[in-house]
Amino acid sequence: MNRHKLVNRIAGRLKTGFEVLNRASVRGLNYKMSRNEAKERRLELIRLNGRQYVDRKMMNRIKTNCKKRFGDSSYWPWLALYTEMRGEFFEEWIPVDYYRFKLLPAWNQLSEVSQHKSYDYRLFGDFAVRPILIVLKGAYYDSDFQPVKPKWVRELLAGAGQEVVVKADGENSGKGTVFVKTSQFRPGMLDIRSNYVVQPVVKQHSDLARLSENSVNSIRITTFLTEDNRVRLLHANQKFGRGTSRVDNLGTGGLFVRLDEEGRVITGAMGDYGRYSEEVHPVGGFQYKGTVIPGFRDALEKCRLAHRSFPYTRVVGWDVAIDYTGSPKLLEWNARRPGIWVDEALFGPLWEKRDILL
Repeated sequence: MNRHKLVNRIAGRLKTGFEVLNRASVRGLNYKMSRNEAKERRLELIRLNGRQYVDRKMMNRIKTNCKKRFGDSSYWPWLALYTEMRGEFFEEWIPVDYYRFKLLPAWNQLSEVSQHKSYDYRLFGDFAVRPILIVLKGAYYDSDFQPVKPKWVRELLAGAGQEVVVKADGENSGKGTVFVKTSQFRPGMLDIRSNYVVQPVVKQHSDLARLSENSVNSIRITTFLTEDNRVRLLHANQKFGRGTSRVDNLGTGGLFVRLDEEGRVITGAMGDYGRYSEEVHPVGGFQYKGTVIPGFRDALEKCRLAHRSFPYTRVVGWDVAIDYTGSPKLLEWNARRPGIWVDEALFGPLWEKRDILL
């Protein structure tokens, strides 16, 4: 072998080695950050509750279970947090770090598609909110992806009401979502480096407006595509805002109630960490438990159909609004990192043994 080929081969092996080390380093950092998050959340919850459930004996049990199930006792932080939340320990729980870094990469191969809200209507048709405008790197299109000249924008917005919703691609949980007065929307006001979808504001069902009239109160439905092509409901929660907030997420002070498969509320209202907030709505005066969410069964069926139409991802979180006619409308979906930890802790284990390859 001549010197030139030998140098190239050595350089190639060194490059491969550095790439492997870099991936391992990033993976290790991801685990560290996730576990630190769990530890910090657990300390905060202990402070809020004024008690600590996980003692030394319980911690040893959790670590032993992690070693047995996952081959590594260092998976303990999220399971310790779950135990503080639930007040008891379940050996079948799946910790967040195992879910995020082991299961999701294997299950959700095309998860990034869910980050492109500008493409939702193309994928799911009228289950999604029909867009007024789609904005791709500064170029404007209608809902059929036909080009729209800037001078036509005002005409398209004319029938949209007093305001529209502008959503940026690449964001979830209400981030990157803004409400804009129709009269103030101008071509060129959006960052040309990003993509957006401009939608009408969903007029929600009157029963859901009772929960909070300022936010569009969506149902979070999380589904799992099994190996035999069944779409199983993992959990369903009705979310709603609080006060003047326009969004219904926990991070902005929102609350949620747990639903059964018929759309019936089976808990009181809960906030961060699933801590109980109230049994009776402070303004409406109605009891949460026993309330039936209108349009839920139709929403669940639409989510199942949508999941089957995109079988590249096995676990998906869907945020669905029920409009004033009782029809479900998809606000956003998340296959990149659909959150499950609060529901896994409070109502799980969510997974069946055959779902998980350990």
